[in-house]
Amino acid sequence: MNRDETTKSTTAHPTDSPEQLSLNAPCTTWVEALPLGNGILGVMDGAHAAHTTLWINHHATWSGHPATAYQLPPAADNPTWLIEARLALARQDYPTITRILKSTQTPHSQAFLPLAHLTLTPTHSVTFISRHLDFSTATSHAIYATADNSTIHHRTWVPRADNYSPPFHLPDTPHAPPGDGSAIIHTITNHSPHTLHYTISTDTLLRPHTQHTTHRPHLTVRLPSDVAPTHETTDHHITYDHTSASQTLTWATTSAATPTTLTIAPHTTGILVLTANTPADPTEPTAPVITHLHTHAERIRDALTNAGTPPTAELAGPYARHVAAHRQMYTRTSLHIAADPHATRQFHMGRHLLITTLHPNALPITLQGLWNAELPPPWSSNYTLNINTPMNYWAADQVGLGEHHTQLRHWLTRAAAGPGRYIANALYHAPGFVLHHNSDRWGYATPAGAGHGDPAWSFWPMGGLWLTLTAWDHITYTDDLTDAAHLWPLIEGAAHFALHWLTHDGTTTHSAPSTSPEHTFTHDGTTTAITDTPTMDIALLTELHQVATHAAAMLNKDAPWLAPLGRLIADLPTPRITTSGHLAEWTHNHPSAEPNHRHLSHLIGLYPFRHLTTPELRDAAMASLNARGPESTGWALAWRIALSARARRNEDAATWIARSLRPMTQHTGPHHGGLYPSLLSAHPPFQIDGNLGYLAGVCACLIDATTDTITLLPALPPAWTQGHITGLHLPGRLTCEITWRNAAPDLVTVTLHAQARQPARRTISFGTTQRSITVTPGETLRFTGRHLQENTTQPISLKDNTGTHTGDTPPRETNHGDD
Repeated sequence: MNRDETTKSTTAHPTDSPEQLSLNAPCTTWVEALPLGNGILGVMDGAHAAHTTLWINHHATWSGHPATAYQLPPAADNPTWLIEARLALARQDYPTITRILKSTQTPHSQAFLPLAHLTLTPTHSVTFISRHLDFSTATSHAIYATADNSTIHHRTWVPRADNYSPPFHLPDTPHAPPGDGSAIIHTITNHSPHTLHYTISTDTLLRPHTQHTTHRPHLTVRLPSDVAPTHETTDHHITYDHTSASQTLTWATTSAATPTTLTIAPHTTGILVLTANTPADPTEPTAPVITHLHTHAERIRDALTNAGTPPTAELAGPYARHVAAHRQMYTRTSLHIAADPHATRQFHMGRHLLITTLHPNALPITLQGLWNAELPPPWSSNYTLNINTPMNYWAADQVGLGEHHTQLRHWLTRAAAGPGRYIANALYHAPGFVLHHNSDRWGYATPAGAGHGDPAWSFWPMGGLWLTLTAWDHITYTDDLTDAAHLWPLIEGAAHFALHWLTHDGTTTHSAPSTSPEHTFTHDGTTTAITDTPTMDIALLTELHQVATHAAAMLNKDAPWLAPLGRLIADLPTPRITTSGHLAEWTHNHPSAEPNHRHLSHLIGLYPFRHLTTPELRDAAMASLNARGPESTGWALAWRIALSARARRNEDAATWIARSLRPMTQHTGPHHGGLYPSLLSAHPPFQIDGNLGYLAGVCACLIDATTDTITLLPALPPAWTQGHITGLHLPGRLTCEITWRNAAPDLVTVTLHAQARQPARRTISFGTTQRSITVTPGETLRFTGRHLQENTTQPISLKDNTGTHTGDTPPRETNHGDD
């Protein structure tokens, strides 16, 4: 590792506060715009040198329809394909097994689409001054100057959509009503003595259906019935037919008489309100939708107008309610790293992105979150299940935003009960459900590739299993019996499929054919990914059995399948270390075809799971990581932070943090991650998992907690000599606050608060010291690192004569040791 990189992370983004991004350069491309949203509507606010572009997305704007997830591949007509594949694998006949696995492919999953973009162009000369994204208020600002040096203040926000109903996920889910309570608000405050005029224009990459700019201005588009990914060779990437849904964008302004122009009198504010409906069936009439949407937009405009002129009177009205709703989530967690405001800012950016993609009735987070401006989008901007989608949720509970798992659970439940179950039965003749490498709004469940895709990135029947484990992780934080009961059918379905999928030769259990996703090896001059029981499968199946055992006990379920599953899991190969000291990725020793590959699938037993518990296995995992080279994509760099933290390698974690934070202008190439000026993480291109994975990595540096143990500052980067984090959520309904200075024992202060239903017993580790504690429900314990080291034989107990804290009064604190 380069020691210089471990001491300071750098970005090129000036700002006054780590809770705000300030830029002195105008937006020049979509990826430089500032992201806002409420889980339903997303907008990228692009304040250009002389005009403003608002790129608009709706979470339910997807190509395809429910039937696209029920296509069957050719292998479904061959009941012996799996037997033939396993026999070919046993004799290492890779050309034959590749041909067989390609027969399991249907064309592709569907794409998350851009809805439209709206442009505001001034008819007068303006000079760009600055633009800002305030994480604490979920508001973007842009400042321009007029010829007489007066200022023009643009402000954009997206209030919470409290009345939004579930969209048309899958056939058993009802349509949302056309007016869903969601809107994008853009205001322009004119501080000059002259009237300002802006022209309003809209455009879309989709197929326009109707567009009117007079009475009830709107843009109605048709959504493609099919969008092929960019890597697919076809003359028709985008297809429209009679199944193409329709969707409408409408807007209202304070210049109601001329909706294509926004006129703003001196020292007043002009208002633009945009709203869109959930995509509708093409047979449904659009006129009632347009009327309803436009009326909704006018009501919001009128409420803003009546509230007064920003930035004073309006703060008591709708904008204040927006800020209050946002801060209710934003203030749950805070972080301050004195020596590294860039790392702090990026942490807050990650929380901003989680909040702005959050709504209980929204679809899960896509590869680009709630934002996309391309058609076709990169990798279809949908769900990549072999790492990226799970990574999006790693930090949600830790930073107090566990509600995000509701979105994932709702979608996964419907995908499993629909296409997942159908494909498991039709393709594998198996019970339960299956998902593979990719999925989409409709629950696409088969391998993708249209019969010519590489099985390395196509064939991997563990996608549904991993998402089930990701969803269950939320339960470890909440102990919520209702949510656990909702997840039980998913656990049972994943286990039933695993029982059918696994084979046993009398000695060893096999998961085959399978892959270590997207990574390949060479054998006798052949490059392939297809293997028997890769290390990643072992970790996933082992974790499934552990979770199923815990869930059955928690819910008092009779699960007769649990014992036979346990016997199979017990006979899986154990993780092994190669002669070169690396953790083996495969059960064989064939060399990697791409030694610097970005995926680290065989290391999931270290993070996010906890299977590699011995020093030897952790060292082997880190040797594997370091052998992949010093560069990777944004999301892979984020994963390396978390892996290094779990292995207690603080200098390595600091190195990956620094590389995650570097400006993209300093590096080029498809696998050189960093940050765009907007702080969006680059694969490149932008992928939100890099942002959200970074959030998880920072948490892993500061605390490592299970329902039994808490390790304080396990991998504190050397340059982070002083800092403070509050509201860090831990498994078992605990929250934690840590203040540190130089990680010295007497300068580390920890506060634990229990919301558990029963006393929480934990072993706390700090440095080489371990202490046992008991936190009773409602109580708060505050202690220092020195106190932990004073007496290692006696447990810390919170119980005293005043009893436990209950009700709405502030919890009491029991002070042990020095402050």
